[in-house]
Amino acid sequence: MDERRLVRGLKAYDEHAFREMVLLYQGRIYNICYRMLGNPCDAEDLAQETFLRAFRGIQDYQHKAKLGTWLYRIAVNLCKNYLGYRHRRRSASVDDIPERHWRRTSMPMTGAPAPQPDQCYEHDLAQAQIQHALAALTPEAREVLILRDIEGLSYQEIIEVTDLPIGTLKSKLWRARVAFKDAYERVKKVNP
Repeated sequence: MDERRLVRGLKAYDEHAFREMVLLYQGRIYNICYRMLGNPCDAEDLAQETFLRAFRGIQDYQHKAKLGTWLYRIAVNLCKNYLGYRHRRRSASVDDIPERHWRRTSMPMTGAPAPQPDQCYEHDLAQAQIQHALAALTPEAREVLILRDIEGLSYQEIIEVTDLPIGTLKSKLWRARVAFKDAYERVKKVNP
């Protein structure tokens, strides 16, 4: 993929370039939103809003960061704003979401044999436990943990998304990992 060509197309408001951007990044953007929010419907809405805001604001994109990093920043900021709104409104919590919605559709679709029912159950249970543990973290801790340990962004990319100094990022990430481990152990005790 030639990112500069894609950005030129986006800046020309080319519909094909927009479709290409969505196809390239929709899975990763949805996953960040889902992990930040814990609700598939809200994640879909904010993933769509991420792409709309990116398309509307593409003229402001300066090539200082990769296009994907810029999209992550938009998505994370939308999620953090939404979490603040949801907290103020005291709307449904992660615990109010039916268990069937915790399922993440990341099972491989490679033509490999379909997983057995017990494997699907174990996968779904593990995903639910992970999501419940993530939901117990502060939005800031969740943000750095998701970007580094789930999405696999480099420290430099995370700095571009969060504007945190490297030392602060590393200490927040360490504290987030400790908090996640404690939350995950509590979830596993309740739901073995």
